[in-house]
Amino acid sequence: MKNKLACLILSFSTLFLSACQNTPSEDHIALNKNKIDLATMKKGQEEDFYKNLPKDQWLYLYFQKDQHHFAYISNRTSKRWQISMALNCKDPNKKPYFLIEDEDGADELKAYDKYSDRVEFFLDDKSFADPFHDDQPAQFENFKNAMYKARVLKIVNYMNELNPETGREEETVRREFIFQNQPAELLKLPSDYCKSDQEEDDTESESAEDAT
Repeated sequence: MKNKLACLILSFSTLFLSACQNTPSEDHIALNKNKIDLATMKKGQEEDFYKNLPKDQWLYLYFQKDQHHFAYISNRTSKRWQISMALNCKDPNKKPYFLIEDEDGADELKAYDKYSDRVEFFLDDKSFADPFHDDQPAQFENFKNAMYKARVLKIVNYMNELNPETGREEETVRREFIFQNQPAELLKLPSDYCKSDQEEDDTESESAEDAT
């Protein structure tokens, strides 16, 4: 899912920067500057907006016009990765979700993918295993509360690889993703970018087809 969005954020990204300690009112302003209304986007700005998104910070991107409303939370690194994450869903019948994409919008890692090898989440170097794993609500709540306070989110995707010396498959790191977790307060906001059971079934079918 390649995010083709507007270029309005450039003016917001340089506002309210200060080397001084923030007061509560300044914190509120700093949080609001990361909320981007896509309804004001002009046609033809999508590509430039995507290229110029502020990096290493969470953005609350939303569209609200007439009866239409959609919102999601995203964070793009200074390298090539972008993560969209929903810890709180607007629809109570849907599940929290995350998706990591490369700079071209290709899916790299996502929640509930049973065809992916082990995934491990770290907050400030503390492991939370895979909090998006099914049937672990208590573990997810612990992770969610820790996300609101952590500075750095690291996600490690492992793979099984044959060790030529032992002749056995051993688990090694396939890829490591690191995101600056600021402003973490945005993750408390409800998101539409969640997962339904039907969507999960469709994802499994697509993954199975890709594996064959």
